[in-house]
Amino acid sequence: MKKFLFSLAALGLTLIAAAAAPAQDSKAGDNKPLLVMSLPSVDALMKDLEYLGKVTGAEALHMKFEDAIDMYAGGLKGLDRGKSIGLAATTDGANFQFLAFLPATDADALIALSPMPAEDVGDGLKKISTPFGRDIFLKTKGSWLLASNEASSLATVPADPAKLLDGMDKQYDLGVRIYMQNIPPAYKGMAVGAIRLGASQGMARKKPGESEESYASRKKLVNQQIDALVKTINELDQITLGWSVDAPAKKLVMEISATAKEGSDTAKKYAEQKDLRSNFAGFWKDDAVFSALAAAKVTEDEAAQLIGTLEQGEQAILKEIDKSDDFENEAQKAKVKEVVVKVWDVLESTIKAGQVDVGMTVLGEGPFTLAVGMGVADGAAADKALRDAIKIAEDEEVLAKVEYEAHKAGDVTFHVISPKLADSGEDVISFLGADPKIVVATGKKSLYFALGTGAVKTLEDLIEKSKAAAGRPVPPGQMVLSLAPILKFAAKHDPDNPIVPALAESLTPGSDRIRISSKLIPNGESSRLEIDEGVVKMIGSALMMFRGGFGAAAPGR
Repeated sequence: MKKFLFSLAALGLTLIAAAAAPAQDSKAGDNKPLLVMSLPSVDALMKDLEYLGKVTGAEALHMKFEDAIDMYAGGLKGLDRGKSIGLAATTDGANFQFLAFLPATDADALIALSPMPAEDVGDGLKKISTPFGRDIFLKTKGSWLLASNEASSLATVPADPAKLLDGMDKQYDLGVRIYMQNIPPAYKGMAVGAIRLGASQGMARKKPGESEESYASRKKLVNQQIDALVKTINELDQITLGWSVDAPAKKLVMEISATAKEGSDTAKKYAEQKDLRSNFAGFWKDDAVFSALAAAKVTEDEAAQLIGTLEQGEQAILKEIDKSDDFENEAQKAKVKEVVVKVWDVLESTIKAGQVDVGMTVLGEGPFTLAVGMGVADGAAADKALRDAIKIAEDEEVLAKVEYEAHKAGDVTFHVISPKLADSGEDVISFLGADPKIVVATGKKSLYFALGTGAVKTLEDLIEKSKAAAGRPVPPGQMVLSLAPILKFAAKHDPDNPIVPALAESLTPGSDRIRISSKLIPNGESSRLEIDEGVVKMIGSALMMFRGGFGAAAPGR
């Protein structure tokens, strides 16, 4: 995902550079698609706005848009309100052509809405001269009105321009597709150069107190990351972003997908992620307050970069320990540093093994119970590091009781810790319960952590469910967050705040979730964000309260 975000940033720089390029007429037929955008039909937009208005309490939202269209756009007379609108940008490798295609019931009426006159220039073309020194050429083709900055571009548009949208108009309300391989090398090179320049400026000097060795290691790691990013940018084929209002399912949906050029190293990396399995699938609970599951295969190159990042983190922690005055003596400080090194060794060996496998769940409505499970390369080494860490905490007398090997679940050994809560206050007790436990547990290839009053039982149940689900295919990642129990808990413990209780009341359990999921697609990966109707309603309530000076009640109160 980090690489992907950097790729989007690089793309932005590329498109900015392209937009600044002077326009020159190109030969028809030489153009390749660079960007295609699908806009919703006016009817679909109004239905979406009507639905969103009802959900958020702004009942007249769609009518306000209709009034604005009538006032400022002549009611869009001549536009077919039932068909999608398309925009496209193409390139011949040096110059850029822009195309808009609007469904028309009366093209002349639609042209007449322009504040600038259209001049007939022959061959069925009309020209609008803009105040910016650029001409816009118009042509009617069947039931479509076409517009472009180049007259020659209009000659090659298919009879049904909607085909250029490649199905996005059927899949999304708003869709954008970027053809990365068609970005001219010169402009892509400008974007890559900007990334390298930014990285080099950030690495121009050492950090205060940084050794030459650490500085050299950090520079090497950054250069490796930039090289990997540039390679990904060069090998990406398409990036697609889509947004939809799914009224029947009562949710908003956003998707983003990326595909790589077939046969490229990036495409092969995506392919290597197929047939993912998890040993912690039992930790996934769709009805939890929070739940997440992630699995991935790590290549040697990726492992080297991750280990480099871990090493930097380890050195930073050890440095802070050395500087700290919170230790009684150097011997105590040395023990803590030894534990840090052992923990980092476990993490590094796990990454080198080439597999990431993590599950996490938060249960309850207050008190809450947290449980985490992850795969490790050496469970015995993890157990030794954890025992050493617990012993240090025992010596500091911050724990009320420690029960080593208190429970067993198959090959998993539980160590159960009772923390001291005397000075923790009511908020901590209400969050974790009156008698919370900290559980750390290890198996041959697993590491677990749980916190809360029901920590032991919860972890046992999740481990058992994970065993039952072992071997089942899982997506690369998925996450769910339920807002109702969180806000209701917050409202209960902050009754004098008028905002939180109102927002909590506006949420309906079962319609309060935010979900993120990813799946593999040919030569790439797609991620999906779903926002339940209840969350949209809560956002509307928040906006109404802010607009009303916090005094407005939530809809339905």
